[in-house]
Amino acid sequence: MEKSIIRKNQQETSDKLDRIETLWMNWRKLWVLLIDHHELENFELSLARTKAFLRARGLKHEQTQDNICFALAEIATMKQLATQIPDKQSLTLENVF
Repeated sequence: MEKSIIRKNQQETSDKLDRIETLWMNWRKLWVLLIDHHELENFELSLARTKAFLRARGLKHEQTQDNICFALAEIATMKQLATQIPDKQSLTLENVF
């Protein structure tokens, strides 16, 4: 999705955002049984902010550029959360102490 945002391909960005949301809803059904809900909520909030930033493109040019920067930051946050969630749930010495 980052690449389509940078290329300013709005249709591809929208398609990828829809795909991520669909995949997330499918994975969430399993993860909600296994994972701390706070972690899931953080991901969902970041996804919601990304959607809001990307859908607010009809604004002034400066605001649109800001929204793109904010959306890219939220995508980075989602990536980080998606990699941290499984790591935090695995049984390791780091998690025990």
